[in-house]
Amino acid sequence: MKGTGEGMKVKKRTSIKTKIIFSCMIVIASIILILGIVVYQYFSKILLDSAIQDNEERLNEISDQLDSIEYQMSYIADYIITDRAVAEYTYVDHQDSLAEINEDVYNMKEVLTRFVVINEYLTGISMLRDDGVAFTNSANLDRKYVSDYIQAMLNQRELEKKENRRFTNVHEVYANNINKKMNVITYIARYKNIKNSGQINYLFLDVSYDSIVDIMKQGESEFDSVILLNKENDVYYGDVTLDNEVYRQLIESDTSKMIKEDKYIYILNINKNSNWKTIVSISKSKLFQTITPIMIAFVGALVLGFMIIVMILIPILSGIINPMKQLTEGMKLVSKGNYKIKVNVHSNDEIEELAAGFNHMTTKIEKSIEETIQYEKTKKNLQLELLMNQINPHFIYNTLNTVIYMAHADKTEAVEDVTYSLIKVLQDSVKIGKDSICDYTSVEIEIVKNYMRIQKYRYPDMFEFIVMCDDSLLEKFIPKMLIQPLVENALFHGVCLSEHFCQITVSIKRMTDQEEKDRIELCIQDNGIGMDEETLNRSFLKKQKAKGSNQTRGIGLSNIKERLEFIYGNNYTIEITSEQKVGTKVFISIPVLDKMIE
Repeated sequence: MKGTGEGMKVKKRTSIKTKIIFSCMIVIASIILILGIVVYQYFSKILLDSAIQDNEERLNEISDQLDSIEYQMSYIADYIITDRAVAEYTYVDHQDSLAEINEDVYNMKEVLTRFVVINEYLTGISMLRDDGVAFTNSANLDRKYVSDYIQAMLNQRELEKKENRRFTNVHEVYANNINKKMNVITYIARYKNIKNSGQINYLFLDVSYDSIVDIMKQGESEFDSVILLNKENDVYYGDVTLDNEVYRQLIESDTSKMIKEDKYIYILNINKNSNWKTIVSISKSKLFQTITPIMIAFVGALVLGFMIIVMILIPILSGIINPMKQLTEGMKLVSKGNYKIKVNVHSNDEIEELAAGFNHMTTKIEKSIEETIQYEKTKKNLQLELLMNQINPHFIYNTLNTVIYMAHADKTEAVEDVTYSLIKVLQDSVKIGKDSICDYTSVEIEIVKNYMRIQKYRYPDMFEFIVMCDDSLLEKFIPKMLIQPLVENALFHGVCLSEHFCQITVSIKRMTDQEEKDRIELCIQDNGIGMDEETLNRSFLKKQKAKGSNQTRGIGLSNIKERLEFIYGNNYTIEITSEQKVGTKVFISIPVLDKMIE
């Protein structure tokens, strides 16, 4: 068998200070972490939405520039259509000669050139009269080229069934230099001549495609991709590299739209009053690049806040824990039996109240131990006193003489009755000192009855003894030798000295006090000679010993009061009233006891 210390490990204890600080740090760190995550999610969403909104605004600016070009073309078209000179030259007079037609073409070149120079986006103007005559502002282009160019656009327009005003797709056209072509998009306006509404003319405004490119390139630094389409979803600018499904969802939409995917955000911008659809894609990583510095600053603020809280918390916790350590040390000393220990804590908080409670507790424990010791001493003294005040030999002697007298008189039944009663009284005397200091009410009543049965034979025809008790109190406990000494005093101090037949009454009732608690009310009353105040004090208020041959025990009222106070504390009442030639009454009120007091 191993020794008691072999193989045993000493469990290392963690101080409460370490536990509290560590727990607080975990709680604070958890709160800050959760708060950080929530705030990060919240603000990152706000910042992300803000970044998206900024990009939408930038896309709107691009769209506004494109809309501005279309608006300017529409405005110039209206201006040209309503111009008197243009209306005159584009009016078809079937009686005009070829020379007059050529003159109209020449004059229109000057008029149209004047319109070209007023707009930075406009590179050329062409017109087609109802009779098929073509006009242009370019001096280097012959009429056949212009007619073929216009007719090609019109054929394409009729094939696609376009509306009255629209932009064409990107195409090449000769500029002023006949040897050089340039990319343009053409704004076509079909209108009625203001001089003759029956004549349908066409106006063609060429816009430099480079102007469109310059506008679209403004967003390339901010967007991953930029695509420009018309209402028919013809691509004007950019490469359609979007996912087919995403692209299909966007181009089929009739209104502006946003699609968010794992890595990219796609935005479609549509101006219902214009010809354009603009689609941009933005990578979320690029968006988060703008908010990363803010997030880093936020995380840094959280870490710094955590450190500051910990630095503030440690001294506060130390101020709380140190008094608790004092209490712990005090408890250790108390566990070793030192109840005189006092803990001095001046924290002006609950810990100070706890320390005061601890000091009060140790004081109460010390006092309780002293009271317990005193209680045991008092209990032993009372038991010893009861033992020492056992049956008086003179009472036994007188009782036996009475038995002998009745035996000579052949009163056999009386001898038997007295002898039986004497045995019961003597049995009770033997129990005192070794059993409890309380007994059943029924037992105490039986003792009194046996005692009075003996006295009835010794003092015949002198008194009547009556006992009245609630049945519910017979199995309740009352102090031993509480009733018998009082009845005995009533007999010898009141009844035996009276010249008339007397009555001794014992009444035991159950009553309820103001707090609705059950109590026992005990009343011993006689109608003997009574006592004056001096006799009352001498006979009942001083300790006495049995003298002579009358009393069985030397238990006076002061002895009874001591035992009542020992058993019930201050929760009892004892009152004595006596009047000469009227009688004496002793009233005692005590709580109901359901169990025996040892």
